[in-house]
Parts: sequence; structure tokens; C-alpha cells
Amino acid sequence: KTTLARLFLDAFTDKSVLAVDASTDSYLALTYGLQCPISVANLLTQVEQAPTSREAMDWALQDLPVTVPSESEADILCWGTLPDTLTEKQGELLGYALPRLFNTYDVVIWDGPMNLTLKGLDTLEIDPLLVVTPLDEAFCQELELEKGMVLLSKAQATDALPPTAAEQIQAGNWKFLGKLPPLDPPEKRIRELPAYFQDCFNKLDLPFDLRPRLV
Repeated sequence: KTTLARLFLDAFTDKSVLAVDASTDSYLALTYGLQCPISVANLLTQVEQAPTSREAMDWALQDLPVTVPSESEADILCWGTLPDTLTEKQGELLGYALPRLFNTYDVVIWDGPMNLTLKGLDTLEIDPLLVVTPLDEAFCQELELEKGMVLLSKAQATDALPPTAAEQIQAGNWKFLGKLPPLDPPEKRIRELPAYFQDCFNKLDLPFDLRPRLV
């Protein structure tokens, strides 16, 4: 999923893009050789230690994203490990500042778990993209998603979608974008993706305004 997030990050060449790196090891940032000096989790810890206004939280959050060395106008926001439950103060400040940050970008890509419920986020338009493998039937059964897009990852040419995903696509609820083949372990592809993988990505049926596809 992180590999796919990076491909999207590089592909939106004519839009401003923010990638939220919510993976446990900040791997998306590391693939660009970036170190995030402070994360959203760090910022929330500071909030509990000193009086903070909504405006101050807004300014601080706007300063957190790190610029990506890419052809696109892209930044990465390191999320860090947030507590399972935010305090009322943390929730209020983050619910105010985070949507304001997101709205300064054309596209926001979230990489990692998103177990966050904030009042301000319900105003944002979210297009769920499910990245599943042929073995993710149990995961698909647990989803309560009326509309979404599905990409079959780590799949050979003969591999089929999980049955539940196939049923949702056939019913017209979910949209199938295509397949991506398996890749080498992360340490072998951290600098450059294989050409065949890039080619498969450019052939996906993506409903986004990306760079011209390779012919």
C-alpha cells in the first residue's frame, strides 16, 4: 500500500498533494530519504503540556508537512502513533486544524490506518480505495462500504478477486481498477520500482486526473 501511495504521490504532477504517512514506521517518508522532525502525535503531546488556541494549532499543523523531492507539488505529513482516545482538548483542536490543512491541497492521500473520528472531517469528500490481495476475503466481508474502488494487489494474471469484492463489483457498488503484480521485499525496491510494475500502474482504470499514461 505504501508503494502505491508513493506512485500516486509522484503521478499527480499538476496538483498540490499531501500524503499523510500514518504507517507505524513512517516508511513512506523514508522511501524519499526524509526525516520528519515532528509528527502530529508529537504536536498533540505538546498541546497537553501548554495552553494552545485553535489558531495556534492551525499554524503549527500548517508547518508540519515536509516537501517531497518529486516532480509533483507534494508534501508528507508524518502522523505518528496517536493515543487510542484523544482528550476533549486534543479532539477539538485537531478537528479544527486538520480539515483546514487538508483543504489547502488539491489531493490528500492517506497511507496507513485511519481510526480517527473528528467532527471536522465529516465535511471532507473521501474516495475510498481498497487495496486487497486474492486472500483478503475475510477483510472484504468485514467492510461496511457502500461505494468504493478496488485494486487487486500482489496478484498474478490468473488470480481472482476475493468473492465478496467480486460480488460488490458485479452489483455496481464497487469499481474495479485493475491488478498490480507482486514485488520484491521493500529493501530491494526502496530506490526504484521495476519497469513492469510502473507499466501496470499506468494501465489501471484510475478515475483521477493523473499525468499522461505511457504508450
